[in-house]
Amino acid sequence: MRKLGAVDNSTIPAINLQFFAQCLLSLSKYCQQPLSAFTHPMQLAAGHYVIKIPHCLQRVFLLFMLLIMLLAAGCAKPRPNHVENICSIFRQYPDWYSDTKKAEKKWHIPISVQMAIIYQESGFNSSAKPPRKKLLWIIPWKRPSSAYGYSQALKNTWKDYEERTNQSCSRSTFDDATDFIGWYSNQICHTLHINPDNAYAIYLAYHEGPGGYARRSYMKKPWLIRVARKVSYRAKVYARQLAVCEHEFN
Repeated sequence: MRKLGAVDNSTIPAINLQFFAQCLLSLSKYCQQPLSAFTHPMQLAAGHYVIKIPHCLQRVFLLFMLLIMLLAAGCAKPRPNHVENICSIFRQYPDWYSDTKKAEKKWHIPISVQMAIIYQESGFNSSAKPPRKKLLWIIPWKRPSSAYGYSQALKNTWKDYEERTNQSCSRSTFDDATDFIGWYSNQICHTLHINPDNAYAIYLAYHEGPGGYARRSYMKKPWLIRVARKVSYRAKVYARQLAVCEHEFN
């Protein structure tokens, strides 16, 4: 998660890369002064060297590091190879277990329920979107909603989540998505008095919103009831599987 607030650029963490040292030594020629001529520059540890970063290069370096962080944040993982088995998923991506476990401890929503919702909503596709409608049956048209990412959270619902939790998050990042699912499901359980293990009811409210669930709007949508039953079944399967292999990730 990326907490909101000012970024302190006065210090830069050490990076053990000889490459950076060589690059900085070359770039320092741009300043037309030796590196030792600068009195209070930032420092970069590279290998067994500690290289001072000239003032004339500090802004370039900060921009470079920011670009690296943005690229790293935007690197989404491919869909797991075996989405039917939660043990296989977590063996492929152990950090996903850590993310869901963290959300479980924080929001009291079982890992199996979180993963069953993601399975249904996006199939573990980080950039999933609703298919476009067709104009005259053939021309791609608008999408039916702003749903996006692992959790298929709507844009306004996600914005509300960010404001209420004081965070700036990405719908295409797995840990953000699991935290959102935990947060939203927790709100559902408290508002509607639903048991956190009841994946069927949670999914109906997740899809219809707490208000729609309270009005029983899902009763007019037989297809949604069928989907909710699939989510419930998936959560039970995942729970049984995780009971066998969870010790591998603790």
